[in-house]
Amino acid sequence: MSESLERRRADTMRRVGLVVLAILWFGMIAYIFVHPGRAQWDFQPYYWAGRAWSQSLDPYDLTKLEEVSGDEMKLPFLYPPATLPAFALLSRLPYAVAAGVWMAVKLAALAWMVKLWRCFFLPEMPDVLFWAVLLFAFDAAVLHDLYSGNVSILEQALLWTGFWLLLKGQRIPAAILLALAPVFKTILFAFSAVLLVPQRETSTGPPAWTHWVLSASVFATVLFVPALIAPELYHSWLGSYERQSGALVGCMTPTNQSSWYIISSVAQRLSPVGLPEDTLTLSLGFIWVASVVGVSMPAFRRAIVARNVRILIMMTAMIYLLCVPSLPPYALILAIVPAAVLWLPMLKDVQQGQAAFAALVGLHGLRKLPVPLPGLVFERYSIMLIAVFWLAFLYTGGAGTQVEHGSSENNPDASY
Repeated sequence: MSESLERRRADTMRRVGLVVLAILWFGMIAYIFVHPGRAQWDFQPYYWAGRAWSQSLDPYDLTKLEEVSGDEMKLPFLYPPATLPAFALLSRLPYAVAAGVWMAVKLAALAWMVKLWRCFFLPEMPDVLFWAVLLFAFDAAVLHDLYSGNVSILEQALLWTGFWLLLKGQRIPAAILLALAPVFKTILFAFSAVLLVPQRETSTGPPAWTHWVLSASVFATVLFVPALIAPELYHSWLGSYERQSGALVGCMTPTNQSSWYIISSVAQRLSPVGLPEDTLTLSLGFIWVASVVGVSMPAFRRAIVARNVRILIMMTAMIYLLCVPSLPPYALILAIVPAAVLWLPMLKDVQQGQAAFAALVGLHGLRKLPVPLPGLVFERYSIMLIAVFWLAFLYTGGAGTQVEHGSSENNPDASY
């Protein structure tokens, strides 16, 4: 009787938790639609760049964006020329309609990605924990992307679909998607490296490296063909990209959540020793990256020998997050699944380990609630948390880097 009562009580608490989370989810998304003037600021340069390009103007020239928009533009357009046709198509619509279409597309991509996460990557995660982490994890990264209007959800949906296909053994479509995901932010092509690791010993089929070559060929075609069609436009993009990269090295933006922001702050304090600040930032940054990669190599080698591509994907994501120079808040979407896959097993023997996990990764995101919570956590909390847990993961011997019975790569039809 008591066990039945406990089960009913636990089920009631689960339903209450899901209802509360659903209210928070829909409330925050509704706020974006109710206050469109305060949201989707990243979409503005996308829209006006498409309009400028369709009028044969330079979309990478901020003055041209201001010319076609009739208003001051604070953000430049930085994405490769291959992305312009899609934004030009959107720019044929009135801005308010185009912004609504953009949000609808992103919500559809988010729904697909969440389904993948829930059914394939995190099938055993309790419902309340999953939706709470999705809402609040890493400074509420998902909500931040929806609110800002950035393209991150779309590229993450492509990336995780590519991972899913790879783990299902469909390597050719996976290679293509892993080449298309970095079309907006080219640095994400680093994740195509997981194609180099074969998933199982077999004498049939082409070697694993051929799939990486396919991915690299697709990526290069999409990225460099515009240079042949419109070389001036391509050079303009390269110029804007170089200017933005220089600004990030010399003076990190306040919204940057990367470890390089901390490195830049240290360089500013040490600059009186005689070295230029940019030189010191780059030197310290490369030392940091080399250290992170160096201490991680033993765990990587074990996972490669075990051919555990699933764990390799998660580990690569963590290394990327720790090393990349620019990490806006919405880019932390990438950390959600790897954090759960790698960290939750380390907390399984800790009393209330799942609650502790949710509290640690979601603490920063509570700032998005309409309740003032000043001083709850400090800036760059998320990247420091990732660094601490990554060191703990390595200290425990890279738990999970061996192939586990019934894992997704051994059973491609599991869970989805």
